[in-house]
Order: sequence, then C-alpha cells, then structure tokens
Amino acid sequence: MALPINEGDIDVPVSFVRRLGLRNISVYQDFTRCAEDAFPLYGLPIIYLIDRDGLAVGYIVAAAKWDSPEAVRFLNHYIVRASRG
Repeated sequence: MALPINEGDIDVPVSFVRRLGLRNISVYQDFTRCAEDAFPLYGLPIIYLIDRDGLAVGYIVAAAKWDSPEAVRFLNHYIVRASRG
C-alpha cells in the first residue's frame, strides 16, 4: 500500500508505482488526513511497511534506495516474518 501524505496530485505516486511495474501495491489518497493519526510522522520522508491486517510492522525515516543491500534485507526480514504467520 502506498499512501502519500501531501497536498499534491495522486498521479505522481501512481505513476511512480506503475513505472516500477509494481503490481501488488495499491495507492490511496487520504482526503480526511486520518492517516496522520494512525501513522506518526517521525520525520520526512517516512516509509511504513503495512501488513495484510493493516498494521504497521516496520518503517524507515529517510529516502530509501530500494535496490540497496540494506533495503533488500529490510524487506526480506518482513517477508520471512509474514510467511511464518
């Protein structure tokens, strides 16, 4: 799930997700700004990893280079954890 917290156009994150060919990520826009209460902003940018139940299971405060070894380890940690139930 991608939920941009900004006043901008939703076309920007949607284009980004499409350009990367990500098929299992939905992009939502929070018109009511209730996500700010559910997901605190410890800094910007912030990326939350949301599980299937809608719970934040991890986060990164910083821009992430998603093809870096560190980012791959971060994601794999939560993928393995989710697969164990």
